[in-house]
Amino acid sequence: MKRNITVTEVSALLADEQPVEIVERKGIGHPDTLSDGIAERIAMDYTHWCQEHGGVLLHHNFDKVQLVAGEVDVHFGGGEMLKPIRIQIAGRGMPRMPDGRSIPIDVIAINAAKAHLRQTMRHLDPDRHCVIDCYAGRGAGELVRTVADVTANDTSVGVAHWPLSLLETAVYQTCQIINHDLIHHFPIGEDVKVMGVRLNDEITLTCAVPFLATEVHNLAQYRSFKKAVQQAIATYAQQLASRAVQVHLNMADDEEAGAVYLTLTGTSGSMAMMGL
Repeated sequence: MKRNITVTEVSALLADEQPVEIVERKGIGHPDTLSDGIAERIAMDYTHWCQEHGGVLLHHNFDKVQLVAGEVDVHFGGGEMLKPIRIQIAGRGMPRMPDGRSIPIDVIAINAAKAHLRQTMRHLDPDRHCVIDCYAGRGAGELVRTVADVTANDTSVGVAHWPLSLLETAVYQTCQIINHDLIHHFPIGEDVKVMGVRLNDEITLTCAVPFLATEVHNLAQYRSFKKAVQQAIATYAQQLASRAVQVHLNMADDEEAGAVYLTLTGTSGSMAMMGL
């Protein structure tokens, strides 16, 4: 089959060669990332169910997930969930197999959402901290054949580039290190965000890292943990970037007022006011 793929070499300045570069990455516990992960898990579980129960692939679009922030009363040493996180699943899927058997779309979707949260978040219990609803509608019957024939039924475009710039690599690896390494050494949650800014050769990483209220008992302890995490990030980032790197952490903190980035569940999704 003839493919209409064209590969060209960019003629503009590479990102590394430009005077200003800005890169951001959200960690595994950020509400946006959680929503994306839930949508992907639903699509996978729906597909696996159809294959296991009928050996078929059916058309679906489980790409609409909304996470509505809950409310917490959080303080040094603990807190209480006042209002649960609401997760609303939309999209569409075929409700029946070709032979007429019913497909439990709502059950598949809600169980998939809970499974993703349990796999991703250590302190967020989907049964206690969340209310999950599925509003997925019926898929279009005329699109069934497009799955069976592996044909496109929509227009879309994808853009990618390689290799990653030095700053892109530093931001990505820093976020990964916090989420998958430092999280086991410090009382921090999964809702991490890293923004990198490069002005010529100067790199600044601004990180938002939630600390677990149940494990931080006073402001002095928060300051101590914060300093240690900041130093750990700076050490890793310095190795990744091979040039001078400044690291800032939780810049929205007002320590004198006791307003610092504490979380009960590890994600700002449990709070009406989202994290940095």
